[in-house]
Amino acid sequence: MTQNKNPTTQNLDRLLAIFAGKRILFWAIVAVAIHAVIITGTSLTYVRDRWIDPEGAAQRKAAIEAEKKRLEKEAAAAAAPALAGLTNAAAVVSDVDATNATNAADTTTEKTTEPGADSSVIPPDRADTPMVKRITETAKPEEMPTLGNDLGISIEDTRVR
Repeated sequence: MTQNKNPTTQNLDRLLAIFAGKRILFWAIVAVAIHAVIITGTSLTYVRDRWIDPEGAAQRKAAIEAEKKRLEKEAAAAAAPALAGLTNAAAVVSDVDATNATNAADTTTEKTTEPGADSSVIPPDRADTPMVKRITETAKPEEMPTLGNDLGISIEDTRVR
């Protein structure tokens, strides 16, 4: 092979000489093979469920759904004692209602509750506590937002007064 005497292409020849003895085609085939292995490995479940064993895929899906339902039932059974505590609260409220009815029938007892307080839920001995007052008080008209637009509350209505 003859030496290139053209100075403009001599630099290009030197740059390409780096790759002259290399096996570019070999490494391209290796890269394609690696990609094919990775893509095949991540697609095995899809190929198996779609083409090889669709009936088995349906059975596995049904088994997964049954397991989810079983776990939901177990979670509901585990939460049942906590919910049972809440049902006792309804019994307490009914006891309070009975006590309120007895107190209302008694002429010597006067009930002092807030106007907004529901006397059937709040026991009379708790009606004057700060917590009940804070929960049952109604907002003053100057604290309520104005209904100037149809879009809801405006930024001016959110400032501290």
